[in-house]
Amino acid sequence: MLTIAVCELSDPDKLTLAARQGEIDGVVDFEARVELAKQLFGDKPRALFTRVRAALQAAAGDLVRCGYCEDSCADEVEHVWPKSFFPGRTFDHSNYLFVCGICNPAKNDRFSVRHEGNWVDLPAQRKTLGFVVPPSFDARFIDPLAEAPLELLWLDILEKTFMVVPIFDPGTLEHDRAEFTIDTLRLNRECLVEARRNAYTGFRDRIHRYVDCKLNGEAQSLLDQRLFELRRTPHQTVRMEMRRQIDIIDQPHPNIANALEVFD
Repeated sequence: MLTIAVCELSDPDKLTLAARQGEIDGVVDFEARVELAKQLFGDKPRALFTRVRAALQAAAGDLVRCGYCEDSCADEVEHVWPKSFFPGRTFDHSNYLFVCGICNPAKNDRFSVRHEGNWVDLPAQRKTLGFVVPPSFDARFIDPLAEAPLELLWLDILEKTFMVVPIFDPGTLEHDRAEFTIDTLRLNRECLVEARRNAYTGFRDRIHRYVDCKLNGEAQSLLDQRLFELRRTPHQTVRMEMRRQIDIIDQPHPNIANALEVFD
């Protein structure tokens, strides 16, 4: 799970989104605001969101994969901050993430915020108290559009488990946030672990081949194509972790220090 760029939209499209958001924000009653957010997003302009989806695809760079699991092709517009609890971000394009049809329903409206030293589970709070405004914006879930997930998450390459685990010790807020995000998205389901293991083998082979070709004087245009292919391989977190853990894992090539561009 990596940091994802916020999609870039034209000024007219931003104004259209802002106008829709203004309709929602103008409603005083919170429950009515939430219901209007759901209604307006359900009736969103098709042409506008065709452009939004294209912008999300462009923001994904060379590889269009789910912003959460990195395994499946991204094809759904996800609100990182759920519109059911944060209607003020319904038409905020900096809250849009391109994800797959497995991760989107897995996360759904699961969301917690920090308030007075405790985590408040928003779906549970609604069942108990009804439609009340969330008490804070201090999120438990890691927002890949606004944060660096790898500052809280670690992919275990060293022990070859290929599981995503918290970096920080149990009992810390950082550990709690990491664990919540991992559990919410089911990032360690068996198919993802196996896919990361296969990706690691593939990255090692491609990197080894690249370094050999560079040492043998291959043309720069061909080396650039090899780099492009590396960036289009699914599970880019594996490649980023190989760079971060380069001093503790088996190096993909004895001369890797002369070709660190494979991790750019």
